Amino acid sequence: MSKKKSYMNISNILSEGIIEFLFKRFSLYPKIRNSPEIKKSIDDLNKSTEKFVKSANALIVKNNEKLKKKDGAKAKLTKPIKFKKVTVKDITVSKG
Repeated sequence: MSKKKSYMNISNILSEGIIEFLFKRFSLYPKIRNSPEIKKSIDDLNKSTEKFVKSANALIVKNNEKLKKKDGAKAKLTKPIKFKKVTVKDITVSKG
């Protein structure tokens, strides 16, 4: 049985430069970058990412407490995740 080639594989998407293409489009066309839909999408992205980071950090804290009780000072603790909001300025890329 032959294997079909998947074009939606994450490595294929990244190797084709789709992300860079989108960033270039945003930097070349300020109307797209400054559109209300894009700004709302970025706000939604920040809200959902912040919610995810809070829940992940809560699990990290619980796990660290269990490790402290179990192993004491020898326990390797996990550092909490730091969250930085995405802005429209983060999307801009130099022309070229």
